[in-house]
Amino acid sequence: MHTFDHVDRRSLKDVVKKQSDKIYRLQNSIDKSDSALVEFMAEIRCEIKTLTDENHQTKQNSQNLIEVKKDISEIDTVISSLATETGNNSTKIQSVKEDINALKIFEKSVDSRITRLEDSKFSGVDALRANLKLVRKDIYDLNDEIDTVKSDIKVNNSSISDLHKSGDMKKTKTKTKNYPKSPKISTDSDIDLISFVSPKRLSKFQMAELTDKEQGKSTTEHQYRGKKDIVTDNSTNIDTVIDDSSMSEFSSFEMSKTIENHGKKQTQNQSSPEHIEVVISSDQNMVSLNNFRGVSDKRVERLYVGGIRKDCTESDMRDFLLENNIKFTYIRFFTKGLYSNSAQLNVRHSEKERVYDSNFWPDGIFFKRWLSRRQLQERNSYKNEKYGN
Repeated sequence: MHTFDHVDRRSLKDVVKKQSDKIYRLQNSIDKSDSALVEFMAEIRCEIKTLTDENHQTKQNSQNLIEVKKDISEIDTVISSLATETGNNSTKIQSVKEDINALKIFEKSVDSRITRLEDSKFSGVDALRANLKLVRKDIYDLNDEIDTVKSDIKVNNSSISDLHKSGDMKKTKTKTKNYPKSPKISTDSDIDLISFVSPKRLSKFQMAELTDKEQGKSTTEHQYRGKKDIVTDNSTNIDTVIDDSSMSEFSSFEMSKTIENHGKKQTQNQSSPEHIEVVISSDQNMVSLNNFRGVSDKRVERLYVGGIRKDCTESDMRDFLLENNIKFTYIRFFTKGLYSNSAQLNVRHSEKERVYDSNFWPDGIFFKRWLSRRQLQERNSYKNEKYGN
């Protein structure tokens, strides 16, 4: 009896355990089915939402379709009206076509005229460029001649001032000293001699011509004379040396003595020729008749000048260069810069050191060597090869 109860208890426990396991499995399956049901319900809700959206979109599309149909009907009416108008304007279209054909013919004639004008223009431009080169060459030659004339004028003015000083000194000396009065002179040669000795303003060529007139020589002989020449009077054997360096020391007594003896000789024998050699010889006072000259330096230095203020003009730049004695040959001013102006400047090669000095230009202005179009293209191509585009 006891054993049977024990066996029954064990079997009951097993049955209970099996039933509890089954219940656990059922609970798990129920939980899984609940989650699947939730997911299924969520999917159904999404589909319902999409269907409602599509329904709204279809309603909107139907409304748009109605509007499009209205537009199509309006377009049909416009097309029909245009068709009637084009049918009525067929004659106008034909006239327009005829006008277009006439314009094409006129265009061909205009093109031929333009080509002829361009050919003539280019030939004229080439001729103008050649003439411009010749004019520039003449200008360079004239500038060189002007420079030589200016230097000769300066030398002539200095020699004339020296002659004035020496003449004033001689006047004061002749007034202070009492010498016998010279006889009256009436011949042309004596008048020329007195005008030469007196402090009258004479040019260098007049001095040389006057001296040759007294000697009976040609003016071309002056280029062979020495630095010092002798003033000789055959009647009194007075020898006097006249030079620029000793002109101030030439005594008034010797001058008046020369004039006096010359007058006596003329009054005694006017038929005999007189040999009074009055020569003022100096490299500065004589006009050189020799055509031996050197070649002038016509090289030009081209610069690009930038950083110029916007309120400055080309005339301001010219005034600045003229105030600093810069010999420029060409200026081209550029005012298209956004913040500053610039210029192309061509100067004589002799002014290269001055214009390439950074202290010469005002603050803010920079300069560099002007590059031609070919040089600029070569530099850019070299940069592209070295660094890439």
